[in-house]
Amino acid sequence: MLALLLASGCHEAPSLTARWRSDPDQAAAEIAALPPTEQLAAVETILLVDPAGVGPLCGVLPEGDARLRCRTVQTRPHLWRGDAVPATTALPSPLAGTPPSTGRCDDLANPTVCWSRHAVGRASAGDAGGAAGGCLAIAAEPWRSECMFQSAETLLEARGLDRYPDAVSLCALSEAFVTDCLEHGVAQLAARAPATPGGDWQPVRAAAEMITAHWQDIAPRQGRQQREALWALASALVYVEAPTISSAPLEVLPVEAHPHIRAAMAWRLLRLSDSADLDTLTARLADTPLEDSMPPVRQPRALVGLPDSWGDAVPPVDAKTTTWMGISTRVVSPEATVDGTIALLEAAARQPGREDLIGQALAHTDPLVAWTAQRLRDPQR
Repeated sequence: MLALLLASGCHEAPSLTARWRSDPDQAAAEIAALPPTEQLAAVETILLVDPAGVGPLCGVLPEGDARLRCRTVQTRPHLWRGDAVPATTALPSPLAGTPPSTGRCDDLANPTVCWSRHAVGRASAGDAGGAAGGCLAIAAEPWRSECMFQSAETLLEARGLDRYPDAVSLCALSEAFVTDCLEHGVAQLAARAPATPGGDWQPVRAAAEMITAHWQDIAPRQGRQQREALWALASALVYVEAPTISSAPLEVLPVEAHPHIRAAMAWRLLRLSDSADLDTLTARLADTPLEDSMPPVRQPRALVGLPDSWGDAVPPVDAKTTTWMGISTRVVSPEATVDGTIALLEAAARQPGREDLIGQALAHTDPLVAWTAQRLRDPQR
């Protein structure tokens, strides 16, 4: 019996959710005192109504399934940030007609957790259909969609690049989380990037080819966006902590990857360079040697916490755009040196003390460089 739901005399006690909203600390203490099965059910109830505020609850729960469930939600920001939206166009999925699984978890007090674990286990074993069936047995949203999301991640991690199409098929059934799910899948593929610029890029090239093959008959434009994200994230991972800058990837990667390599090189160049004017930095970027560096001491990491400075910008007519480091958007020049200057400006706008570089470019002879400088100086433009 949930203590929070007990009646008192002739008056019904406030519901669990009402008690949580009025006094979360007291409610958390009472939930922590419940037997394990009731504790898990209470945690599920709170997670559905207030996933963003479960910190106090997770902190007081004893070790067990309820605490694990609570902590898991805390590490999945798409569940509680409140701005997740479905893809504008529904993605087809060969798993859409999969019947919900039955039997294994139906008679349990909390079948949601059971079916989630079953689905992730099937995904780990390479059984995408079994994972989808387990997720579809979950009645409540967002847990059904989150189950699809976690199963897609697990399948790709456990079974490798060849299962990318199946991971996308699971993502397609994750409702409001489909965009996050696809992004996580691309990030998993980007993690195969080499430790240094001159390392083996073949795993990332193979991933780009797999993305192309999967999307070309479904949604070619979305496939292009997925490839751009792959190159951007992989480039960031390679260069973000590189002790020196090498242009080696430009010799072995397809042209579509070059703007992303230049963006990452420009970011690292500013980090490693003393103050210099824009022309000097552009020349350094264009003349970077092919020689590779030793692997970084620390594990490579992606750039985090950087702003998206694009906003509602409208680029010049006929200007091409691409993702900037997987975080924002920028224009791309077909001329490599000019494109390097644009990449330097994008990096300068996000590194303290580099605003002067943007000012130097306001009167640049190349219109894309000048437009970028104006946009970065005046984000509202």
